[in-house]
Amino acid sequence: MPQLLFEVSLVVSRCRLLGEEVQYLTKWGAKYNLVLTQVQNKQVRLLFSSLAAFVKFELTVHFSESYPTVPLAFTVLNRIGNIDHSRLTAVMSKVPVGLWLLKRAVKSIYENFLV
Repeated sequence: MPQLLFEVSLVVSRCRLLGEEVQYLTKWGAKYNLVLTQVQNKQVRLLFSSLAAFVKFELTVHFSESYPTVPLAFTVLNRIGNIDHSRLTAVMSKVPVGLWLLKRAVKSIYENFLV
């Protein structure tokens, strides 16, 4: 029974952390040229847009039960301009796993592609 409670507690705390990150990005996302944050099942869809960088792209982050202890899996869809997938993968791989992983990944994308 204690093991079950531990596992449930772990899942709940990870969900709470992700919820806080999504709430932050919804409220302060414009600071990172983020115009849409949408949650669906185990995915978070982020729409970035920057006139200065002349890009608009959608990043869909796929979450696993191990979040935030594993690197983020994602897909990218270019709408305007061209964000190179291999370069984006390199930038995302430099974001260390741990607390606030999604928030730090968004900040890294902003600093490397949108400024």
